[in-house]
Amino acid sequence: MRQGWVRVAAGVLALSPAVAGAATECFTKAEQDAAVVRQLQMEMMTVALACRAYTNLGTMDYYNRFVERHRPQLQTSMKVVQAHFKRYHGADSAVSRQEKYDTLLANAASNRNMEFNGDVFCPRIVKALASAVAAEPGTLLAYAATNLPPGEDMPLCGKPAAPAI
Repeated sequence: MRQGWVRVAAGVLALSPAVAGAATECFTKAEQDAAVVRQLQMEMMTVALACRAYTNLGTMDYYNRFVERHRPQLQTSMKVVQAHFKRYHGADSAVSRQEKYDTLLANAASNRNMEFNGDVFCPRIVKALASAVAAEPGTLLAYAATNLPPGEDMPLCGKPAAPAI
């Protein structure tokens, strides 16, 4: 079942030339997968922070448990995304490009969540956070596939990008 609170920051790399670089930038399958896991983590962090004033709900506790339970996969995904930026932008620019990318993900998630009334939105978030905490370690990509709506494709290296419609 797809959770309404989680939406892919679809095409963040493609929509932000300052972050993505040239239109020829492509992603390995591992980089695509890692970017999806990173997007999931940023979505969860953003909604947990947005609802932290509702202390009785424990959204930050859920997020912290999510990070603790899935730390190895989150760290691996972060390293793969970092490697992508190093490969395309060089070691000198990789960190700043990564930070811009993370900021774009967080801002996109925050902008989507601003439209919700916290009294209604935040109690629903607890269920979504709890389900992510309950996901088996190592399964975040599969979790994201069933809980994130499809976003724009990040072009795979060696395959031509689909034409814009």
